[in-house]
Amino acid sequence: MKVSDIIIDDNTLSRPVETVTGWTRFGHFVLDYVLIVLIQRVFGFFLLTKIVDYLGMDYISWFRGLDIAISIAIFFLYYFLQEVFFQRTIGKMVTQAVVINEYAKAPSWAQIAGRSLIRIVPFEFISCLGPRGWHDLWTNTYVVKYYERDALQDLLSKARDHTEESLIGSDDL
Repeated sequence: MKVSDIIIDDNTLSRPVETVTGWTRFGHFVLDYVLIVLIQRVFGFFLLTKIVDYLGMDYISWFRGLDIAISIAIFFLYYFLQEVFFQRTIGKMVTQAVVINEYAKAPSWAQIAGRSLIRIVPFEFISCLGPRGWHDLWTNTYVVKYYERDALQDLLSKARDHTEESLIGSDDL
């Protein structure tokens, strides 16, 4: 049962999912971006010089292309690994926010990979000033506070229990 399918006493629940605000999302972006840049500068520079030394390439001609490729890889991995293992990034940890799917559970690896790839779209970060960014809309995920995730899981559990009770004695089981 999805969050949008909750039915209690034969009435569809009209309560919307309470996502974090646009400014909170922007705060996540700023904090995560600062950390990504630090990782890119330390790890990326080390990796880049090792690759260039190993391949014997001219620093001037290949440096920029490798730098961009490594930066994109670090950007993707930063979001992907944290959201796969923790359902949140360091920026979201600070505000006690978490990523959930339409069932108020942890998103699948595919949804998180999609979220991470979509973030590479130019100007995607601007979409986060609204209630849901493109990476949420296009992957059917939500960024909510812990208490909202717990409340949605409770509602879904009650709706499931109610549905099962109403089916007892019917031919639909």
